[in-house]
Amino acid sequence: MLGGLQWSSDETGWRHYEPSDPDHQLVVSFHTYNFSGCDNVSCWNSTIAPLAKVVPIVTGEFGESGCADAYDLSYMPWADAHGVSYLGWTWDATDENWNCSSGPALVESYDGTPTAYGVGLKHHLAVLAARSH
Repeated sequence: MLGGLQWSSDETGWRHYEPSDPDHQLVVSFHTYNFSGCDNVSCWNSTIAPLAKVVPIVTGEFGESGCADAYDLSYMPWADAHGVSYLGWTWDATDENWNCSSGPALVESYDGTPTAYGVGLKHHLAVLAARSH
């Protein structure tokens, strides 16, 4: 996985600087947050969607401040519709070392109690799984 600039939130130059990959093993690493560079449908449509047509994209990090789920619930359906994969970020519990003002977290504690973001991701994935049966 190879990301672009601005902590992998700017993929505008990815194709221009794409390394030679005769085995076709490269994947674009994209990060998107409600506070990052490419954080809206317009950017996703103009930058990420065209790139996804020629190279696989994995959203290795996505989420929103406050551990809420509104941004995520808009991004995941968009990504699904464009063949863009995504991974939940992060499994850090919201404790003294990581809190929702630092960035998103899927769980409030290591006993598995989910944040709103964790609930939203789980529900979205469950709906996708149900559709595939």
